[in-house]
Amino acid sequence: MLFFLIMALEKEDREKFEWLYENYSSILFYVANDILKDEHLSEDAINSTFIKVIFNLDNISDVNSHRTKRYLITIIKNIARQMYNKRKKGNVISLEDVGYEIKDNDNLEERAFSHFADKDFLDAVELLKDEYRDILRMKYVLNLLDSKIAEILDISEVNVRKRTERARKSYMRIVIEGREKNHDQ
Repeated sequence: MLFFLIMALEKEDREKFEWLYENYSSILFYVANDILKDEHLSEDAINSTFIKVIFNLDNISDVNSHRTKRYLITIIKNIARQMYNKRKKGNVISLEDVGYEIKDNDNLEERAFSHFADKDFLDAVELLKDEYRDILRMKYVLNLLDSKIAEILDISEVNVRKRTERARKSYMRIVIEGREKNHDQ
């Protein structure tokens, strides 16, 4: 399938894709294999990652950037985690299935994360769990819509919003603890 998708790309996009594949596939393999502990499944995860990349090439402006590398690693981590969970036959229940309702937080999100390029913000985000860090990066650094994040992570938009809410709470806890720590010194 990957071959046919590549052939359907315009020449410029095909060259971009080939550069990404040649330069990032080994690190993506390492990340996937670290989670899956299986070379064959890791190769499948890489293929799934690059299939998603083909449909999201417009989100990648500079192929040789740290931002692009993080973007690809975020995708492979989520795909590998999903494969791992399926392999372990763990049942995951979506928030939609249990009828959980998420309420809007009066634009708290925009106010709290308006300084996303701030070094303190990025340092605090690094302390979060992977799934929260990935959501915040995609939402506030890459400026992706919830629908696009849901597509990339292969989760529902409701789950994207819930993870974002949890990530914001964790982030705020880290910031508050950091301020209290600095205040005490």
